[in-house]
Amino acid sequence: MAGIVKLIQIALDFPALLSDFCNMVKSCVGALSSNKGKCFVIDTNNSLKFAVMYFAIVISGNIAVLMDEQDLKYVDIKEYEVISESDLDKILEYKSDYIEDSHNEDVCTIVCSSGTTSEKKGVMLSQANLLSDMRGGMLLYEYPENAIYVNILPYTHLFGVIADLLGPLFSGGTICIPNDKIHFFESLRYYRPTNLNLPPALVNAIYAMLISTGSFEMATGGRLKKVMCAGAKLNDDVNELFSQYGLRVYSAYGLTECSPCVSMNRDHFYRQNSVGQVLPCCSVDIIDGEVTVVGKNVMLGYYKNKDATNKVLRDGRLYTGDLGYVDDDGFLYLIGRKNIDRDLFLCRLFGECKQRWI
Repeated sequence: MAGIVKLIQIALDFPALLSDFCNMVKSCVGALSSNKGKCFVIDTNNSLKFAVMYFAIVISGNIAVLMDEQDLKYVDIKEYEVISESDLDKILEYKSDYIEDSHNEDVCTIVCSSGTTSEKKGVMLSQANLLSDMRGGMLLYEYPENAIYVNILPYTHLFGVIADLLGPLFSGGTICIPNDKIHFFESLRYYRPTNLNLPPALVNAIYAMLISTGSFEMATGGRLKKVMCAGAKLNDDVNELFSQYGLRVYSAYGLTECSPCVSMNRDHFYRQNSVGQVLPCCSVDIIDGEVTVVGKNVMLGYYKNKDATNKVLRDGRLYTGDLGYVDDDGFLYLIGRKNIDRDLFLCRLFGECKQRWI
């Protein structure tokens, strides 16, 4: 599979603003190309600058570490360099058009996850992992060309990287980046998106706004057609109301160890209470009731933690710890957890904790 370099080359054929973005990435790649396999932490709240730095780090053959300082210590990543916004401004002075293709199977991103246990670990992912997950998702869930997105998800989480950055970029969509992510509804009314990727809390916020105002334009901007949502089950009333306005929310399931998506409800093929059909880049088998995953999107392993890796990754098969079943039409359903610890945070999709066992 072509790596992220190819994605940037494709993006250069799109309009001028995206070409400018790609040229910024290329300049940064030139400045970072003297390093190989070095860990970099991106320190910025600006989504555009984060995206530039992320692509540059990965394409230059280095490793983007998507963690905060506390998680870095917990995972025991001691040797790394922080790139700040001011560093980026200096790097952009370096003019370069040279990009060499990096090895797609090497680790390019490390993300913190509690995965199938309560212990935090560094999930190591390659370009092949990330891009297979993106392409697999897009074969089920359409990313229309010229769709308009508002970036709400943080790029420090894999859901943000895959669904809110790589997907729109690859398909030729427009990513609108608000000045801040606090004024959620103001951003929707200003940019009037056609597509969104959101956590359940913000989907429920749209639902509540629509109930209270009765105005689809006030709640969404007036053009919203579809939302991908991951992280928790939605109330069935949400889609019942949204369908009256030509809007539908599609649920997805996954975990950081799977780059992150495993299954999703797809356009015109969805089922109530299901987390969707399995992506073409992987396969799911139910072993003793447990959901297990094999595929190109499954992680390389945990950073400096072979014991933890061997517990969940055996012969290329990831044991998720989730209990479930697959129906005759290939829809996956989740029914619980295999091992429950009363103090365990059930950390699921994209490293975000959803609930706690009490």
